[in-house]
Amino acid sequence: MSILPSSGKAGAIGALLSVVFFVVFMTLGFVQPEYSHMRNTISSLVLGEYGWIQILNFIVLSASVVFIGFGLGKKISGKKYNSTFLASLFFSACVIFIALVPTDKTDPREIIAFAKLSATARIHHFFVLGMILVTPFMLLDVLRKIRKNKEWLSIIAFTYYVLIFNFVIGLSWYVLVNFEHITNTKGLIQKVLAANVLVWLALVGRKLNQIERNNS
Repeated sequence: MSILPSSGKAGAIGALLSVVFFVVFMTLGFVQPEYSHMRNTISSLVLGEYGWIQILNFIVLSASVVFIGFGLGKKISGKKYNSTFLASLFFSACVIFIALVPTDKTDPREIIAFAKLSATARIHHFFVLGMILVTPFMLLDVLRKIRKNKEWLSIIAFTYYVLIFNFVIGLSWYVLVNFEHITNTKGLIQKVLAANVLVWLALVGRKLNQIERNNS
C-alpha cells in the first residue's frame, strides 16, 4: 500500500494550503508594525516582529506547490515522477530559500541599490528571479499535456492568462522595481502576481479532487 496520496487528495491538500498562505500573509501584513501592503513585498514580512510566522507560511506555500505538482503531474502523465512534479520541486526550493535567506531591511520608499545589498540579499533576489523564470516553463509543460483533454477545459484559459501576465508583468516588475512609481506600488503589484498563482493552485487542486470524485 502506497503512503503517497492520490492525485485528488494531493490536489485538495494543495488547494487548502494555498488559501492558508494567502490568508496568513494578508492578515500578517495588517498587524505587522510599519508594514504596507502597497509598498512592501511578501518576503519582507520575514524581517518584521512576526517574521517567524511568515517563514512557516512560506513552508506552507512550498508544501502547497509540491502537493499540486505531485497530484497534477501524476494525473496528466500517469507517472509518479515527471517534469511537472520536478518543476514544482524547484519552485518549492526557491520558496524555502527566499524564506530562509531574507533580503536586507530597507525603507520601502527608497530605491534599491543592488550593488549595496548584502550577499544574502543578492541570493534572495536571485531566487525571486528564479521563481519568475521557472513559472512559464512549468505552465507551458502543463498546457502541453492538458490542452486536448476536455476535463481540463475550465483550467486552460486561466493557465494561459497566468502564464502571460505573470511572466511579462513579473519580469517587468523585477527589472523596473527601482523606478519611483513602481517603488510606491511594488508590494501591491507583487501581491497581484502571487494571487494569480495561488488562485491557479487552488483551481487545479479543486479540479484534481473533482475528477477523482467523479471517477470513483
